[in-house]
Amino acid sequence: TILFSLLTLISISASAQNEMPKNDDFSAIVLNVYVPISNNIPSDANALLESKLRQIAASNGLGGTNSLNPRFVLTATVSRLTSEQLSESLLYYINAEIVYYVADAAKNKIFNTLSVNYKGVGNTEAKAFIDIFKKIQVKTKELEIFLNVSKGKIIQSYNDQCDFILKDAATLDKQGLYDEAIAKLMLVPDVCKSCYFKCSDQVEAIYQHKIDKECTVKIREAKAKWASTQTREGAEQVADIIANISPFSVCEPE
Repeated sequence: TILFSLLTLISISASAQNEMPKNDDFSAIVLNVYVPISNNIPSDANALLESKLRQIAASNGLGGTNSLNPRFVLTATVSRLTSEQLSESLLYYINAEIVYYVADAAKNKIFNTLSVNYKGVGNTEAKAFIDIFKKIQVKTKELEIFLNVSKGKIIQSYNDQCDFILKDAATLDKQGLYDEAIAKLMLVPDVCKSCYFKCSDQVEAIYQHKIDKECTVKIREAKAKWASTQTREGAEQVADIIANISPFSVCEPE
């Protein structure tokens, strides 16, 4: 259910113009934090849980926001195991299980899970949950192992799918969908060395196809404009058109 909800929020897009996109914009493995809305947990407590997840990701070198590749997520579900209102002191006691997930929301795939029990007390249920989330330590050996294993599985998934990624990009290239092809290739993180180098080589070739095609279209457009309007104004319009041609395109001399 969590991953299905994420699919409605995620949009992976990239624009490649006359300058090559920077690898740093794409290639980092970042765990985007998502906390599902729960009727059992007050919103104030939910916000604290989200903050803790961000700290966990950052403390283990996987923090940040990668808007170009938001598919990998760190999320958590909270299950109330037992709860009790202590009548004498009007305190709420809650024993809860928090299950952490690292997942690929785009492919509806869970890479790894970790379950930890916490206990909290408070004058209200909300404060009891806040007490639980305050007790979450963002840097523990258990979490470090959990995230390292998760990162390894993400890398392995790229390596296993590398041939398919290259094939899909080649198909998009043939269809003239150059931006989509480049974006698909550049989403491969640089930590996946073998696949990353293969994809980088293919990006260069596809980008050349892109600017060559754009050059051909612009030259044709410029010629048509000049043929119909051989005036100073027409010449200025032609100049504006050809100014957008990449100096690295095959027809730039023309």
